[in-house]
Amino acid sequence: MSGFAILIDPHSSAQEREIVFKDFLQLVADYKNLNVSSEYIVGQYCTGAKLDSPSALHLGVTKDELTGSWLIASGTLVNLAVDYGSDLGLNVLLRDYVENGAVALQHYDGHFALAIYNGREESLSIISDPMGLFSIFYGRRGEQIFVATSALAIARQIHSQPDRLGVQCFLSTGRVYENKTLWHDVKRIPAATVLNISHSGVDKSTYWAPVVDQAITDLPFNEALNKAVDLLSQTFKKSLHREDKVWADLTGGFDSRLVTMFLAKTGIPFVANCVGPAANQDVEISKLISQAMNWEYQHISLPDDWEQEQCTWFETALHKGDAHLNVLQLAGVLWGHQHRSTLSKTHVLGLGGENWRGFYWPGELLNIGRTPITTYDYILAKLINSVPISILRKDWTKEVRQALTEYFENVVSKYAEFPNTVKLDSLYLFHRHPTHSGAYLSAAVGMVRSVIPLCFKEPTTFAFSLDYKWKLPNSYHFARVLMERENPRLANIMTTSGGPAVPMRLTNSYKFWPFWKSTTNRATRKFSKKLIGKSIKLWSEKSNYVAYPLPAWRKGWLNFAVAKGLLNPTDMCSESLYDTAKLQSLVQQVEAEDFKYTEFLGRVITLEMALRTVGTSIS
Repeated sequence: MSGFAILIDPHSSAQEREIVFKDFLQLVADYKNLNVSSEYIVGQYCTGAKLDSPSALHLGVTKDELTGSWLIASGTLVNLAVDYGSDLGLNVLLRDYVENGAVALQHYDGHFALAIYNGREESLSIISDPMGLFSIFYGRRGEQIFVATSALAIARQIHSQPDRLGVQCFLSTGRVYENKTLWHDVKRIPAATVLNISHSGVDKSTYWAPVVDQAITDLPFNEALNKAVDLLSQTFKKSLHREDKVWADLTGGFDSRLVTMFLAKTGIPFVANCVGPAANQDVEISKLISQAMNWEYQHISLPDDWEQEQCTWFETALHKGDAHLNVLQLAGVLWGHQHRSTLSKTHVLGLGGENWRGFYWPGELLNIGRTPITTYDYILAKLINSVPISILRKDWTKEVRQALTEYFENVVSKYAEFPNTVKLDSLYLFHRHPTHSGAYLSAAVGMVRSVIPLCFKEPTTFAFSLDYKWKLPNSYHFARVLMERENPRLANIMTTSGGPAVPMRLTNSYKFWPFWKSTTNRATRKFSKKLIGKSIKLWSEKSNYVAYPLPAWRKGWLNFAVAKGLLNPTDMCSESLYDTAKLQSLVQQVEAEDFKYTEFLGRVITLEMALRTVGTSIS
């Protein structure tokens, strides 16, 4: 992957812009750990540069000398109009866009950031991918507009102040949402958006959105299966035919299994991998699958000395994650990417399968598909958790819930006439994918190039349009039958949910006994807590699985935070947010075996590091 930086200034010459742009470009390159380009590309009122890396697919800048137009592409851009064995160059897209505008984008897909300068109209278009997975940011200082693939670089360049609501949303949920960042004057470009900058000003438009295709909804079950297999096979070939051997995530869940199944089916060479300790359930199942399917496999575990080594990754994690991801978690992910990059620069993820199985539906369990009315309590409860409210000087929960609810309502308003299932699916696509999956994809820039085939336009529209009865929570009937039909051996291997990836029937119900134990235990714990104030469970379950982060790592990051003064109120740029005595009391409990606020303190550390990087504080 790669990145870019662009400066727009309507009242300047190229020579005048270059002075400011040079420093800005260096910031972007430093934060994203990319090489500074010596080639600047110039328009009537803008200057830009591409930052490439060994994992980049689209190198350099595409130019059209006839019109004076140019195009910068980062990420993975796929031309849907060509055969698998050929690939039209970006010069075709550039000419088409100059002639026809955003209509040209209907033939393209992927996870990308585009900058297209139209020399005829002297306008600049900044374009996000259909799902908004590849992060692009922009900010303004006076008449100057800075655009880049680094939010921190823009915030520092324009001396931006923290956005209170963005900060509180990050502390509460570990994410930001919509076009927000942690900075008041820095915005993220939403999914499928064209930001057009010209002499007449800045104009924003949307070029794609998933629609409910009634023809797909009305398909009989077997016909829908056939169409899904054809569609996914075509998508995998189109999105990955240019690649050599790729890395493929494989866990004990459904989605990565679906992806590796289609990699194998379409003949894409891959190495399956799972990250985690050896005694982790995902690792155990992924090994079992790879052995049964005779797939090449690597188990990736973090170094034995990760307690100390993690500290050398925190600053890299901050910069690459734009302070939108917890550095304590992202550090290990980036270490894994570096490990993978020695074998392959392309990483295929299993995300997007959630679109096929009603991931956000459990909160509407009694009304699924029966009403257009949608509530968000279930989603908000999943998002806002493990926050020790007492250490905050002000409880922002109400404001965060209200802001998120208003944002959710705006997203689903585009599907006002549809039932709650469609609305919740749209919410998953445009909230969860960009803010979570997209943040991780963008953080990998320069190490590996991440590709998510299930998050291309056609598979997304197909899953969006499927009959809701086939995607019910826990049942996932369509996904289960699809896997069973295409690869019964693979589908019959156990999942982490407590049963194989096939539909439950009378003849195989005994295989789902772990699922029923877990389900009944959750229910009895919940109701016993309400009735008698004590959680009880009916069945014993294996509970000796080990997962990252390991408790022993806390000492390492605590020592790092203490040494840097990141949790010391007198040194903190964010000190005004906390009750200092209670924060210190919480910090003193970090090494306790039952400590449950590691995630929250990771957000506190991430925010503090970000404020120091930009050179600002919260008053």
